[in-house]
Amino acid sequence: EDARNRDLMNKVAHALHRPFLLPAVPRFILRMVLGELSMVILEGSRVSGARLVHSGFEFRHTQLEPALRSLLQ
Repeated sequence: EDARNRDLMNKVAHALHRPFLLPAVPRFILRMVLGELSMVILEGSRVSGARLVHSGFEFRHTQLEPALRSLLQ
């Protein structure tokens, strides 16, 4: 399941029964403050478990929400 960072943090907050209170920061402010490093935040990165699965790894949870519930019990 693909998840943007905001979605992931929202689900973590929900699993912890806490509000998610991270304001959106405009791109130009991140660029001003962080310079080139802002590209890491703004462009993100795509990761996939496909290579792990192909090599024989089996995930205990294939969906984010059940994994969070299991971790936070």
